[in-house]
Amino acid sequence: MIQNCSNLSLKDRIAEMLRAEIAAGRMADGEELTQERVSDALAVSRIPVREAFLQLEADGLLRRLPNRHVQVVGVTAKRLRQNFRVLASLECELARLAAEEGDFSLALDRLEALRTADTWTDRVRCDTSFHLALGASLDNPTLAQLHSGQRRGLFAGALDRLPPEGVPLRDLNDALEDGLRTRDGAALCRKIRAYYETVCEAVLKEMKP
Repeated sequence: MIQNCSNLSLKDRIAEMLRAEIAAGRMADGEELTQERVSDALAVSRIPVREAFLQLEADGLLRRLPNRHVQVVGVTAKRLRQNFRVLASLECELARLAAEEGDFSLALDRLEALRTADTWTDRVRCDTSFHLALGASLDNPTLAQLHSGQRRGLFAGALDRLPPEGVPLRDLNDALEDGLRTRDGAALCRKIRAYYETVCEAVLKEMKP
């Protein structure tokens, strides 16, 4: 059964809002945040804010400080290129291994959800859901968690910089289907790298003054 990609908890919605602010540069690299400041601004309790902070810290977008505050790790062109290259290489290797011994059924299910997503926001969320399912196809929780952390970190923030329809997410991901169905690891790797290169260049274009 295809799940709705847009169902998010309060903690996840707060994390998404903060990620968007960081990605857009409205929270500068090195800026300090407190749970009180964010909870007051959003009119929510500190518990989901603390949970959102922990999530973004795990994603590499916040850095814990000795005074219990957190510090923003801003998006730079250098960090973006580095993260995209590492993420593409990791996802390629996971897909190559999964083509030999994994299960792509969930990834194919998520790909269909992406095709039927109506709005750009839902397509971005379903795109993430598809790639997380692709990373989990090997049934190795340790590697899936590593992939998830990279995917939800700077990459997710970078996508938030793009204008609506900023990249053809459906077309880029549809190109992976043949490789998934035929279990062609080499073809999957080429298409995955093309996907990340295209998104990276689109984001870098938006970052230029």
